[in-house]
Amino acid sequence: MEHWSARVRECAVWLDSSGRLPLEVSGGAEKGHFIWICPVRPGADRDILLEVEGLSVSGLPLYDVLNVLKNCEDPVRIKTVKAGALMKDRRDHDVAFSYWLPGGRLKKDLRYFLSQRFQKSSEDQRLQESIRNNLYRHGAP
Repeated sequence: MEHWSARVRECAVWLDSSGRLPLEVSGGAEKGHFIWICPVRPGADRDILLEVEGLSVSGLPLYDVLNVLKNCEDPVRIKTVKAGALMKDRRDHDVAFSYWLPGGRLKKDLRYFLSQRFQKSSEDQRLQESIRNNLYRHGAP
């Protein structure tokens, strides 16, 4: 089974003619999720946004990520990984069997990811630490 970190993609996104990024952005720490992005077109798959211009955005609230994106110069460099579809139970609640899915996809649930134990210096542990740092910066007075 391929680990999600082997499927991280880096790309550049250019502003459209109206000066906006052609992406839909959703999720965020205030919902307990990673940040999700997808191209503005019907049927496009959502990806989890990991970095914008070298800044880790996992664990940030949506409004902060939108502000970061708004203040970037063209083109905007981002890192993403495929978002995994969660399985549902009979009450339509998310069921988490692991924090990543076959095909190198990462689940959307921050709480579940943060509750896991990882080997020191692993990609998982580094992402977990980055999420905790971002949450602390926005949650501490």
